[in-house]
Amino acid sequence: MVNIAQQKNSFPFQSPEVRVVEASAGSGKTFTLAKRYVQLLIASPNAEAGLKSILAITFTNKAAVEMKARILEFLKKIALGNLSPIEREQIIAPLGLTEKEAGLRAYAVMEALIRNYNFFQVQTIDSFINALLCGCSFKVNLSANFKIKRNSHEYIARALDRLIDRAARDKEVSRSFGHFLHQYLFIENRSGWFPKKDLFKILASMFNQSNFFSLDFSAGENHGEDLFLKKKAILKLMR
Repeated sequence: MVNIAQQKNSFPFQSPEVRVVEASAGSGKTFTLAKRYVQLLIASPNAEAGLKSILAITFTNKAAVEMKARILEFLKKIALGNLSPIEREQIIAPLGLTEKEAGLRAYAVMEALIRNYNFFQVQTIDSFINALLCGCSFKVNLSANFKIKRNSHEYIARALDRLIDRAARDKEVSRSFGHFLHQYLFIENRSGWFPKKDLFKILASMFNQSNFFSLDFSAGENHGEDLFLKKKAILKLMR
Protein backbone atom coordinates (compact mmCIF):
# COMPACT_ATOMS: atom_id res chain seq x y z
CA MET A 1 0.00 0.00 0.00
CA VAL A 2 1.38 3.38 -1.05
CA ASN A 3 0.17 6.48 0.73
CA ILE A 4 0.59 9.52 -1.51
CA ALA A 5 -0.89 12.09 0.85
CA GLN A 6 1.13 14.34 3.09
CA GLN A 7 -0.37 13.79 6.55
CA LYS A 8 -0.65 16.91 8.66
CA ASN A 9 -0.71 14.97 11.90
CA SER A 10 -0.29 11.45 13.21
CA PHE A 11 -3.99 10.57 12.91
CA PRO A 12 -4.07 7.70 10.39
CA PHE A 13 -7.45 8.65 8.88
CA GLN A 14 -6.85 12.27 7.99
CA SER A 15 -8.65 13.69 4.92
CA PRO A 16 -8.15 14.77 2.19
CA GLU A 17 -5.97 11.87 1.14
CA VAL A 18 -5.21 9.78 -1.93
CA ARG A 19 -4.36 6.14 -1.26
CA VAL A 20 -3.24 3.69 -3.94
CA VAL A 21 -3.16 -0.07 -3.49
CA GLU A 22 -1.05 -2.01 -5.99
CA ALA A 23 -0.73 -5.79 -5.72
CA SER A 24 -1.10 -8.94 -7.77
CA ALA A 25 -4.41 -10.73 -8.33
CA GLY A 26 -5.80 -12.58 -5.32
CA SER A 27 -3.57 -10.81 -2.80
CA GLY A 28 -6.38 -9.03 -0.93
CA LYS A 29 -6.68 -5.59 -2.61
CA THR A 30 -10.48 -5.60 -2.35
CA PHE A 31 -10.38 -6.48 1.37
CA THR A 32 -7.77 -3.77 2.04
CA LEU A 33 -9.68 -1.06 0.18
CA ALA A 34 -13.04 -2.08 1.66
CA LYS A 35 -11.55 -2.04 5.17
CA ARG A 36 -10.05 1.41 4.56
CA TYR A 37 -13.32 2.72 3.14
CA VAL A 38 -15.26 1.52 6.20
CA GLN A 39 -12.69 3.01 8.58
CA LEU A 40 -12.92 6.40 6.87
CA LEU A 41 -16.72 6.29 7.04
CA ILE A 42 -16.79 5.41 10.73
CA ALA A 43 -14.03 7.91 11.57
CA SER A 44 -16.06 10.72 9.98
CA PRO A 45 -18.13 12.66 12.56
CA ASN A 46 -20.92 13.04 9.99
CA ALA A 47 -22.01 9.90 8.15
CA GLU A 48 -23.55 11.71 5.15
CA ALA A 49 -20.55 14.03 4.74
CA GLY A 50 -18.24 11.03 4.94
CA LEU A 51 -20.11 9.28 2.12
CA LYS A 52 -19.90 12.38 -0.06
CA SER A 53 -16.16 12.80 0.41
CA ILE A 54 -14.84 9.28 -0.33
CA LEU A 55 -14.22 7.82 -3.78
CA ALA A 56 -12.91 4.30 -4.46
CA ILE A 57 -11.81 3.39 -7.99
CA THR A 58 -11.22 -0.11 -9.36
CA PHE A 59 -10.46 -1.55 -12.80
CA THR A 60 -13.41 -3.88 -13.40
CA ASN A 61 -17.15 -3.89 -12.75
CA LYS A 62 -16.76 -7.21 -10.94
CA ALA A 63 -14.23 -5.70 -8.50
CA ALA A 64 -16.47 -2.66 -7.91
CA VAL A 65 -19.49 -4.87 -7.12
CA GLU A 66 -17.37 -7.08 -4.86
CA MET A 67 -15.96 -4.09 -2.99
CA LYS A 68 -19.42 -2.59 -2.41
CA ALA A 69 -20.67 -5.92 -1.10
CA ARG A 70 -17.66 -6.23 1.21
CA ILE A 71 -18.15 -2.68 2.56
CA LEU A 72 -21.84 -3.31 3.28
CA GLU A 73 -20.96 -6.62 4.93
CA PHE A 74 -18.41 -4.92 7.21
CA LEU A 75 -20.84 -2.15 8.15
CA LYS A 76 -23.56 -4.67 8.98
CA LYS A 77 -21.19 -6.74 11.13
CA ILE A 78 -19.97 -3.66 13.00
CA ALA A 79 -23.51 -2.36 13.56
CA LEU A 80 -24.66 -5.75 14.91
CA GLY A 81 -21.45 -6.46 16.83
CA ASN A 82 -20.70 -9.59 14.77
CA LEU A 83 -17.09 -8.91 13.80
CA SER A 84 -14.57 -11.68 14.26
CA PRO A 85 -11.66 -10.97 16.68
CA ILE A 86 -9.29 -10.47 13.71
CA GLU A 87 -11.70 -8.10 11.93
CA ARG A 88 -12.24 -6.19 15.18
CA GLU A 89 -8.50 -5.79 15.60
CA GLN A 90 -7.91 -4.74 11.98
CA ILE A 91 -10.90 -2.40 11.50
CA ILE A 92 -12.02 -0.95 14.84
CA ALA A 93 -8.87 -0.99 17.00
CA PRO A 94 -6.94 1.55 14.83
CA LEU A 95 -9.86 4.00 15.17
CA GLY A 96 -9.57 4.21 18.96
CA LEU A 97 -13.29 3.53 19.37
CA THR A 98 -15.08 1.02 21.54
CA GLU A 99 -17.08 -1.66 19.79
CA LYS A 100 -20.31 0.02 20.94
CA GLU A 101 -19.24 3.44 19.59
CA ALA A 102 -18.20 1.90 16.27
CA GLY A 103 -21.54 0.04 16.10
CA LEU A 104 -23.55 3.26 16.56
CA ARG A 105 -21.51 5.02 13.86
CA ALA A 106 -21.83 2.06 11.47
CA TYR A 107 -25.60 2.11 12.02
CA ALA A 108 -25.67 5.85 11.21
CA VAL A 109 -23.66 5.22 8.03
CA MET A 110 -26.11 2.52 6.91
CA GLU A 111 -29.01 4.90 7.54
CA ALA A 112 -27.25 7.51 5.41
CA LEU A 113 -26.66 4.90 2.68
CA ILE A 114 -30.36 4.06 2.55
CA ARG A 115 -31.29 7.74 2.19
CA ASN A 116 -28.46 8.67 -0.23
CA TYR A 117 -27.20 5.56 -1.98
CA ASN A 118 -25.96 7.71 -4.90
CA PHE A 119 -23.26 9.06 -2.52
CA PHE A 120 -21.80 5.53 -2.30
CA GLN A 121 -18.97 6.09 -4.80
CA VAL A 122 -17.20 2.83 -5.66
CA GLN A 123 -16.63 2.96 -9.41
CA THR A 124 -14.52 1.68 -12.26
CA ILE A 125 -12.10 4.10 -13.91
CA ASP A 126 -14.33 4.13 -17.01
CA SER A 127 -17.50 5.06 -15.14
CA PHE A 128 -15.68 7.73 -13.12
CA ILE A 129 -14.22 9.41 -16.23
CA ASN A 130 -17.61 9.18 -17.94
CA ALA A 131 -19.24 10.90 -14.94
CA LEU A 132 -16.63 13.68 -15.10
CA LEU A 133 -17.25 14.18 -18.82
CA CYS A 134 -21.02 14.32 -18.28
CA GLY A 135 -20.54 16.89 -15.54
CA CYS A 136 -18.49 19.22 -17.73
CA SER A 137 -19.87 18.27 -21.17
CA PHE A 138 -20.86 21.88 -21.96
CA LYS A 139 -17.30 23.12 -21.34
CA VAL A 140 -15.79 20.54 -23.70
CA ASN A 141 -18.41 21.16 -26.43
CA LEU A 142 -20.28 17.88 -25.98
CA SER A 143 -23.97 17.18 -25.73
CA ALA A 144 -25.20 16.44 -22.21
CA ASN A 145 -26.60 13.17 -23.59
CA PHE A 146 -23.42 12.02 -25.31
CA LYS A 147 -22.46 8.34 -25.14
CA ILE A 148 -19.05 6.74 -25.44
CA LYS A 149 -18.88 4.03 -28.07
CA ARG A 150 -17.04 1.07 -26.58
CA ASN A 151 -16.64 -0.89 -29.82
CA SER A 152 -14.33 0.95 -32.21
CA HIS A 153 -14.06 -1.87 -34.77
CA GLU A 154 -16.94 -0.72 -36.97
CA TYR A 155 -15.41 2.77 -37.22
CA ILE A 156 -11.94 1.39 -38.01
CA ALA A 157 -13.46 -0.84 -40.71
CA ARG A 158 -15.29 2.15 -42.20
CA ALA A 159 -12.10 4.25 -42.11
CA LEU A 160 -10.20 1.48 -43.90
CA ASP A 161 -12.85 1.27 -46.64
CA ARG A 162 -12.63 5.03 -47.17
CA LEU A 163 -8.84 4.83 -47.28
CA ILE A 164 -8.95 2.10 -49.92
CA ASP A 165 -11.32 4.22 -52.02
CA ARG A 166 -9.01 7.21 -51.61
CA ALA A 167 -6.01 5.21 -52.85
CA ALA A 168 -7.45 5.33 -56.39
CA ARG A 169 -6.93 9.10 -56.56
CA ASP A 170 -4.22 9.81 -53.96
CA LYS A 171 -0.70 8.75 -54.93
CA GLU A 172 0.66 8.95 -51.36
CA VAL A 173 -2.04 6.63 -50.04
CA SER A 174 -1.53 4.30 -52.98
CA ARG A 175 2.22 4.22 -52.27
CA SER A 176 1.57 3.35 -48.61
CA PHE A 177 -0.62 0.44 -49.70
CA GLY A 178 2.18 -0.64 -52.01
CA HIS A 179 4.64 -0.74 -49.12
CA PHE A 180 2.21 -2.75 -47.04
CA LEU A 181 1.61 -5.28 -49.82
CA HIS A 182 5.36 -5.65 -50.29
CA GLN A 183 5.73 -6.48 -46.60
CA TYR A 184 2.64 -8.67 -46.61
CA LEU A 185 3.87 -10.83 -49.52
CA PHE A 186 7.63 -10.67 -49.03
CA ILE A 187 8.41 -10.38 -45.32
CA GLU A 188 5.37 -12.25 -44.01
CA ASN A 189 5.83 -14.79 -46.82
CA ARG A 190 2.09 -15.07 -47.39
CA SER A 191 0.80 -17.48 -49.98
CA GLY A 192 -2.84 -16.39 -49.83
CA TRP A 193 -4.31 -13.15 -51.12
CA PHE A 194 -6.65 -11.52 -48.64
CA PRO A 195 -4.70 -8.61 -47.10
CA LYS A 196 -7.71 -6.52 -46.01
CA LYS A 197 -8.25 -8.60 -42.87
CA ASP A 198 -4.59 -8.12 -41.89
CA LEU A 199 -4.80 -4.41 -42.70
CA PHE A 200 -7.74 -4.15 -40.33
CA LYS A 201 -5.81 -5.95 -37.55
CA ILE A 202 -2.84 -3.60 -37.99
CA LEU A 203 -5.07 -0.52 -37.92
CA ALA A 204 -6.88 -1.75 -34.79
CA SER A 205 -3.52 -2.43 -33.10
CA MET A 206 -2.20 1.03 -34.05
CA PHE A 207 -5.42 2.64 -32.78
CA ASN A 208 -5.03 0.89 -29.41
CA GLN A 209 -1.34 1.81 -29.18
CA SER A 210 -2.13 5.44 -30.01
CA ASN A 211 -4.77 5.59 -27.26
CA PHE A 212 -2.49 3.91 -24.74
CA PHE A 213 0.73 5.89 -25.31
CA SER A 214 -0.64 9.15 -26.86
CA LEU A 215 2.46 9.46 -29.08
CA ASP A 216 2.98 9.96 -32.82
CA PHE A 217 4.06 7.07 -35.02
CA SER A 218 7.41 7.22 -36.83
CA ALA A 219 9.01 5.14 -39.55
CA GLY A 220 11.39 2.41 -38.42
CA GLU A 221 15.09 2.37 -39.35
CA ASN A 222 14.98 -1.06 -41.01
CA HIS A 223 13.70 -1.82 -44.51
CA GLY A 224 11.68 -4.86 -45.47
CA GLU A 225 14.66 -6.74 -46.85
CA ASP A 226 16.63 -6.14 -43.62
CA LEU A 227 13.80 -7.54 -41.54
CA PHE A 228 13.53 -10.55 -43.81
CA LEU A 229 17.24 -11.33 -43.38
CA LYS A 230 17.01 -10.88 -39.60
CA LYS A 231 14.02 -13.17 -39.49
CA LYS A 232 15.94 -15.83 -41.42
CA ALA A 233 18.91 -15.48 -39.05
CA ILE A 234 16.68 -15.91 -35.98
CA LEU A 235 15.04 -19.01 -37.46
CA LYS A 236 18.48 -20.44 -38.23
CA LEU A 237 19.60 -19.86 -34.63
CA MET A 238 16.42 -21.48 -33.33
CA ARG A 239 17.04 -24.57 -35.46
